Amino acid sequence: MAEEMFKPEDLLRMKSVRTAEISPDGQWIAYTVSVPREPGDAPGGAYDELYVASTATGESRPFIVGKVDVLKPQWHPSGKGISFLMRRDGKTTQVWQIPLNGGEAQQITDSPTSVEEYRWQENGKVLGYIAETSATAREKALKSAGYDFVFYEEEWKFQNIYLVDVDENGTAGEPRQITKNINVWDFEFAPDGKTIAASMSPKNLIDHRYAFRKIYLTDVNGSAPKLFADNPGKLGNYVFSPDGKHLAYAAALSQKDHAVSQAFVKPLAGSDSKNLTPTNFRGHAEWVGWKDNSTLYFRSNEGVETTLSEIKISAANGDSRTVVLNSATTGVIFNDPSMSSKGMAFVGESPEFPGEVFYVAAKQSKMKRLTTQNPWLAERTLGKQVAIRFNARDGLEVEGLLMYPVGYEAGKSYPLSVQVHGGPESNYSNGWISRYANPGQVMTNMGYVVYYPNYRASTGYGVEFAAYGYGDAAGKEFDDIADAIDHLVNIGLADKNRVGLGGGSYGGFASAWFATYYTEKVRA
Repeated sequence: MAEEMFKPEDLLRMKSVRTAEISPDGQWIAYTVSVPREPGDAPGGAYDELYVASTATGESRPFIVGKVDVLKPQWHPSGKGISFLMRRDGKTTQVWQIPLNGGEAQQITDSPTSVEEYRWQENGKVLGYIAETSATAREKALKSAGYDFVFYEEEWKFQNIYLVDVDENGTAGEPRQITKNINVWDFEFAPDGKTIAASMSPKNLIDHRYAFRKIYLTDVNGSAPKLFADNPGKLGNYVFSPDGKHLAYAAALSQKDHAVSQAFVKPLAGSDSKNLTPTNFRGHAEWVGWKDNSTLYFRSNEGVETTLSEIKISAANGDSRTVVLNSATTGVIFNDPSMSSKGMAFVGESPEFPGEVFYVAAKQSKMKRLTTQNPWLAERTLGKQVAIRFNARDGLEVEGLLMYPVGYEAGKSYPLSVQVHGGPESNYSNGWISRYANPGQVMTNMGYVVYYPNYRASTGYGVEFAAYGYGDAAGKEFDDIADAIDHLVNIGLADKNRVGLGGGSYGGFASAWFATYYTEKVRA
């Protein structure tokens, strides 16, 4: 097959799987595909289409496609339908549902404000959702009279949990509000359908979402929330054990830990939380789930790879974990799994392709690819992508990803493009990392070496490594990037007179820093 250069316009036609949810019986995976807008479409983000794939055959069926935005799909507990968030009237986002055996999508909720999150009670008869408090009659009257000024960060309203009964035809009753005077970000039903765990904070502000969410317990009757886990700093996901006796959660180690990094478990009946993260873990545990009542899963970023591990909750610590999946072996970077008793569904990617649907059957470790969103990629030339390590000026080992130019010849020096990630509480994983604002594979086809540094303060290398940037913004963090440039020049790969650097957010700050402080290192 003839190969063509990977061009800028190819980035604008890339499709990618965003989410993958396995059905309760393990036979189907509902997934959404991000589809770029066509030239001439109204401004906006990519569309999100809904498909369903068979885990047995891999065959996919389109369910809701076209110029649509289908978000956060979930299976109805019966497995007979798929619910999702969608904004069809252009005003508010609501919960919808479509039958697995075909038919039209049906709107379930009719909230006056947009639904942000939702969950089904395990019996499938009650739907819980989060929506913001509605404007009062006075507020509406003032706005209609022209009083439309904004008090920044003072006009926020609480997000609340609402419960609504839903019959077998998908018809919803009247919603009932069960929280007030505290902001709710997300929640989970316990297996008994009565207890609710929810992350809450005093205010509906972005800083509170990032750093001040705590896990509270309430119930379907609206009892006053009680603090359950006084987790410091950032909070990830949380989930009840199948028997409802424990709650596992992913969270930061301390208020200063700038990312979710640890796996915890706590019994609902007393006792403190237990940290099941390996001692001195050189990684970040970002997601937790249950294999069974006594065994916890946690997914981690470890350097440029991802791992899925299991650990007995009776263990003293996480040092006795068993690694179930490792992207270094599978060749696929994977996200948080969706689980059933029959297997797991993932969104996976590699240096050769963006997000696709993968399936792992129970008691197996082989990842089965079910979809191919961009078959034309097989006709494109791509630069080889590898992980490289070097020692910074103070001896600290730093890792990053390197793309070789297409047609690379050993011993020849090439122009270098350095792409700096934001955060710095972020990292590059060894998957598909070319984007419209970060066109790595476009540059490899134009003869560039492209380097993606995981400089100190990046996630994926443990809490200590992540903390190296505290009190030293633009200090040793950016020295690492300068040292990486020197390393690539010293090994003869990069031409020191043809180095460019770019990035977004904190990576944009790095760009400005190199344009001034480290001017001699870059030309653009």
